[in-house]
Amino acid sequence: MIGIPLGILSSQFHNHWLDRVTAVSMYITAAMPRFWFGVLLLYVFSLRLDWFPSQSKAGIAHLILTSFTLALHQIAMVARLLRSQMLERMGETFVLYSRVRGLGEGFILVRHVLRNSLAPIVTILGLGIGNMLGGTVIVEQVIGWPGMGRYLMESILNRDYPVIQCYVWLMAVVYVTGESDFGRITT
Repeated sequence: MIGIPLGILSSQFHNHWLDRVTAVSMYITAAMPRFWFGVLLLYVFSLRLDWFPSQSKAGIAHLILTSFTLALHQIAMVARLLRSQMLERMGETFVLYSRVRGLGEGFILVRHVLRNSLAPIVTILGLGIGNMLGGTVIVEQVIGWPGMGRYLMESILNRDYPVIQCYVWLMAVVYVTGESDFGRITT
């Protein structure tokens, strides 16, 4: 919901200051580890601005910070990939032909360019579900949210092998299902 509009805006304002700001922020976001973003967001929004609780509480405010920390990397990946796909599609002959036919730029953007650019995005989203599930282990430890990641860490420390095996099996199923189902949708 955030990455696709950012990718569209960045491609429409190519070589504009908005494109450069978006590109730099997305490169930094994609390169920085998730747990570091968790620490930064916790520092800024919990300690400095006091918008979110800094300790683990069963409330929606703490869930927002954890979810945003996990999703930020995926937002950057989707925005960067969509930007490059849309810029590549804008130079194709079917876009030139659509302009010659007199179709509006908005129609060309949505009907032809965006539609043809979304196939790799769907595949990335399928893999991103598994990445976010795997990233919960560290992010939940940093932010202090009692979820699956913390439960896995406690199971590792207590040598609770059935729980560890179930978590690894769940991760494998999510990766394989996400890749195969989303890959099938794009073909």
